[in-house]
Amino acid sequence: MWIIWLASLAEAACPAVLHANELSARVTALVEPVAFAEDSAELELVAIEGTLAEGCVEMTVPKETLGALFMAQGAYALLRGEAPAKAELYLKRAAAIGAAIEPSYGPTVETAYRRASNSLQGDAVIELSFPKPPDLVVVDGELIYDADERRVLLGAHLVQWYDAGQDRWHAEWVVLEEWGERR
Repeated sequence: MWIIWLASLAEAACPAVLHANELSARVTALVEPVAFAEDSAELELVAIEGTLAEGCVEMTVPKETLGALFMAQGAYALLRGEAPAKAELYLKRAAAIGAAIEPSYGPTVETAYRRASNSLQGDAVIELSFPKPPDLVVVDGELIYDADERRVLLGAHLVQWYDAGQDRWHAEWVVLEEWGERR
């Protein structure tokens, strides 16, 4: 399947822009609420994912933060007894970018994460195409130099780009679910 992914620069303005360090701190602060499956964790997880999807983050989001976010989402779904497929999806996303296991989530989450990690098979390609060449492009927290595509493991990946003319970071989630898929 060939799909060319074209980023739209006509994004809505962000109500508030977070610095990547603040976002990382918010993800780190979720460890305990997620480990105890507190209701407040769900609201924060949704808010953080929305902030990323809207491109409302200043600077690049570190790969470790993305991995910790996916791990938290998967752990929360698993610990809350939500659909196992939802937990597996997030844990596969964490595994696709090499997230570290959070010991606070316990052995159930660790076992599910290892199973999700072992089930990852194949890779896909993100084709990068923009109406106007961006000044910087980052995929999963890693700067891309002079590349128009990036081979990644199946899963969700955060593509960020900086437009100096607008003095703004933009972001888009790219979800690849089939071996050999191009988006």
